[in-house]
Amino acid sequence: MTPDGAVQQVNSFWQYKPDAGVDKWTFESPGDCENYSLLVLKEIAGSQSKAAQWLLTGKAHMWYCKTLEGDPHVVLEYQGRFVDNRFRKWMPSLDAMKLEPQPRKRYSKPQLLAKLGFGVLFGGW
Repeated sequence: MTPDGAVQQVNSFWQYKPDAGVDKWTFESPGDCENYSLLVLKEIAGSQSKAAQWLLTGKAHMWYCKTLEGDPHVVLEYQGRFVDNRFRKWMPSLDAMKLEPQPRKRYSKPQLLAKLGFGVLFGGW
């Protein structure tokens, strides 16, 4: 699926629900910012396993940021564009997403493995 088509598809059923306690990275809705990003990537990739592979090989990236209100936030980067559950459309840069300038960090492979693995163990896949 195209990136624009994936966002449109996820937006058609997406429901926001904050994690209760522990942050769980899963490919499901309702969910929060990382769940939205993972769902969009899953739609583009065609499967959860391929989406996870793309994250681990650097074809796509997850960014840790903070909103202007200071809340932790996760954004998906794919093919040089960015999407999150607040804007629900592709943006040209993190700066266009009205986020705090710092911290902005790409999740590393070990961090992604831990986040995705935790989601699998506790109700993700």
